[in-house]
Amino acid sequence: AVNLTSDVTGVLPQTNGGTGINTTPKAGQILIGDGSGYQLGTITAGSGIGVINGSGTITLSNNGVLSLTGTANEVNVSAATGAVTLSLPQAIAATSTPSFSALNLTATTNELVLGTVNTATITTATLTSGQTYTLPNASGTVCLSSGNCPSGKFK
Repeated sequence: AVNLTSDVTGVLPQTNGGTGINTTPKAGQILIGDGSGYQLGTITAGSGIGVINGSGTITLSNNGVLSLTGTANEVNVSAATGAVTLSLPQAIAATSTPSFSALNLTATTNELVLGTVNTATITTATLTSGQTYTLPNASGTVCLSSGNCPSGKFK
């Protein structure tokens, strides 16, 4: 058997089971491999991660987002912490067909554009009082002025 007090002098090399270093660590330092041996180092803070290197301790903390909450009927959150998924109550991709109970358009020009290549744009002039436009659920042409309606189609 090897007596470490009388049979070993100096720094015990890695090849014999030692660390190969003869330095007393400071508070919070740990042995870190450098590819060819060991050195003393500390864990450093990163984005959203805090580190406190203490005497005999290392404390890690989350300094970033601690929890997440959604907004009712706007943004759904699968969990407050951990593996979190954000979603919307309905799909909003360019190819989606979202549904709303009502739609309030406040611009007075280009309020509603229908189509992608050949488009139809619904625009209102500045209104002086409230207006209600009712379009019937029927086939045919709907005209709102006599200047652009086919003969006999003005309503």
